[in-house]
Amino acid sequence: MNAPVRPFSPEILLRSLKESGLRATSPRRRIVGVLFAATEPVSLQAILARRVLRVGVRRDGLPWAFRNRQGRLVGYDIDLMASLARDLEVRLEVREGSLAQLEQWLQQGAIDLAVGGIQASPQRAIRHRLSRGYLTVHLGLVVPDGKVALVQNLPQHPLGRPLRIAVADADSTGPELRDRIARELGGSGRRPVVELLPVASKDVFFTPAGQQRFDALLTTAEGGSAWAVLHPRTSLLAAFRDRVGGEMVVGVAGADHALTTYLETSFIAGNITLYDTWRKGLSSQLSLIHISEP
Repeated sequence: MNAPVRPFSPEILLRSLKESGLRATSPRRRIVGVLFAATEPVSLQAILARRVLRVGVRRDGLPWAFRNRQGRLVGYDIDLMASLARDLEVRLEVREGSLAQLEQWLQQGAIDLAVGGIQASPQRAIRHRLSRGYLTVHLGLVVPDGKVALVQNLPQHPLGRPLRIAVADADSTGPELRDRIARELGGSGRRPVVELLPVASKDVFFTPAGQQRFDALLTTAEGGSAWAVLHPRTSLLAAFRDRVGGEMVVGVAGADHALTTYLETSFIAGNITLYDTWRKGLSSQLSLIHISEP
């Protein structure tokens, strides 16, 4: 007679790995800028053995990850990673970089996970393992105040030139999204010509040159609201309402099924409720960031 199959439990997986000879130190949260070396394949067992969870964080990942006025790294994704490190009873170490750098470190195995407002995309899924979406987001536009009327009145007053929209994550865009944005902004009138122009980071858009070159920044509505608070000369336009959106994911290095399984069953499924608590405290966190307007 076959033995009954017990349902998967992240606690069972973690306990079995630790009982195989891996012991972790007491949980500590340590967020530092460190240079990780890729010395072994990335796996859940390797994380427990080294007693360190190496996380790459997107430098322009506001509000999912950002430094407050005291220089402390905070944000929803940071809280999630800290929770994961506590569950694993390992130390959390963070390395900040651009989205391109994070993807390079994932490929090299120099980090275990990558976070900071990363959206799922077919192109990204080809290059790296991605977790299931842990949060649904909606797209919006951050627009310089002097260009708000220009963007809002496109159906009645065509520009006579392409609408130039800065994009900090080219992988999450493409011809289909470009055409969808044109349809949404054009309404029942004539569709505007839209250009999605890649930038190295969202910060480029907020420079004087960026404000002059671009008509808008494509971002999540959730993130755009934070950027608009920090840059009072800009506004968030929820031009697409909830009709255009995406999924936030975690980039996972290596090919360890146990790591992905643990991440999705223990970390993602168990921490969705954290979002409401984090969102309520976001305004106070943003007030602690110092931004010098040009």
